[in-house]
Amino acid sequence: MVLLIDTMLLKMRALESSLSSILQQLSPSFSAMKLWGTLYIFTAVLSFLNIADAQDTGSELSGCANRCMISEFPKSGCSSPEDTTCICASKDYETAVTACLQAGCTVRQSLAVKKYLTNKCDIPVRNEGGTPRGASWALFAFALFFVTGRFVFRASGSSYGIDDWTALFSTGVLLPINILVNLMVNEGLGQDIWMLEPIQITDILKYFFIAEFLYVWLMGATKISVLLLYLRIWQPPETGISKFRVQCWVLIAVMLLFVTVYSVLLGTVCSPIEYMWWRWDQPREGSCLDTVAQLYSIAAINLSLDFIVCCLPLPK
Repeated sequence: MVLLIDTMLLKMRALESSLSSILQQLSPSFSAMKLWGTLYIFTAVLSFLNIADAQDTGSELSGCANRCMISEFPKSGCSSPEDTTCICASKDYETAVTACLQAGCTVRQSLAVKKYLTNKCDIPVRNEGGTPRGASWALFAFALFFVTGRFVFRASGSSYGIDDWTALFSTGVLLPINILVNLMVNEGLGQDIWMLEPIQITDILKYFFIAEFLYVWLMGATKISVLLLYLRIWQPPETGISKFRVQCWVLIAVMLLFVTVYSVLLGTVCSPIEYMWWRWDQPREGSCLDTVAQLYSIAAINLSLDFIVCCLPLPK
């Protein structure tokens, strides 16, 4: 059963890592404001590559880009604005234009131009969406195998207990998580963010928000299932109180409290709630708590509880 827990949680920790990196890049409150440095340099190169093509991205964007490109071009070290190889490779120009454009252009504008210039500068397009999709379903099949085996062996032996049904519930929660991962990959998870349409970025963040709730419930249910199994194996003594069983019940109460508290926190992390998936380009007003710190705190608490639950029966 411990293998089942590790299998389930490993997948969602990987999902947390990949999606929180997107959140870090998109939210201006995060330390990953360096996304501007990656996007804006290519925005700046646009007019030097082809002014006519730049008009395809919109006059507002090309005007925003031109202002910084013209003023910062002397810092590029390039001999001519037509030397696209030099401009695309110039780090000094990137730094200068980043500082200029950070104050004047929007994220959505920058993403659109970065997508355009990915092709213009012959930058390789990355798509690793097959990795989370394949790993997701492979780990689900692995977990399902152990849960099915557990029920098969129980059928010919002792009767089913609440620990078995809790394990089955955990597997049931894992299925919609897999479906959400699949939906996110369909929307572009695993690809360079500038290759996505704005609505795709929004949808990925929305699906991830739903998956967070399921993840919290999954964490609680899997560990509660193990604790209930402990209680089934080590029956109460004929006389006195079992310290081990008291510890199990206390941990079960902690798990239930953990799931309840974090579910409430997730539901109130942004105001209004839809700002959670719209805030990346800030088309509307709203506010959010530090969601990356929240994810890290959930992961840290979960790892600690994993360790406690696994080590609890060692003295027995």
